[in-house]
Amino acid sequence: MDKIKVHTSRKIAALSDLRAKLASLKETIASSQDQIRSDLALIGSENIRFFTYVTVVFLPLDFVTNLFSMSAPPNSTLLINMITVAVVAVLVTVSILLNAKAIGSVFEDIYSMFKQRSRTTMQNSFMIKHSKRDGKDREVRALPDPPGQTTAATTIAR
Repeated sequence: MDKIKVHTSRKIAALSDLRAKLASLKETIASSQDQIRSDLALIGSENIRFFTYVTVVFLPLDFVTNLFSMSAPPNSTLLINMITVAVVAVLVTVSILLNAKAIGSVFEDIYSMFKQRSRTTMQNSFMIKHSKRDGKDREVRALPDPPGQTTAATTIAR
């Protein structure tokens, strides 16, 4: 009997050790996934930065190319209108850049209101309300559409 106790206690200790190793492995995997996501986000932002640089160079070049590709030189009224548009565009761009945080917070507020409304609508939907009827969790599965019908779904109790 003592032999079995010793053997069982060794197995329990081995299982506890394996459980600790598994928890450590889960933490390592989670941190690795977070690092990979962070690296991918950094790469995406770098790509956007490079695209911005290319746009800053080629957009004015495109404008000048289009200006010189005209069959005749622009008359003075057209030139004044073009300069006016360019000045207004620069002023609007500078004002947007100076107020970027305020504009961003307005968009975040709008997004959070939209997200809350979507969540409320989804929670009040017919399928969600009826999938939790009688305190039982239910799963909604799509059925293949029979000929002549567009959609069909069934609720199957777990």
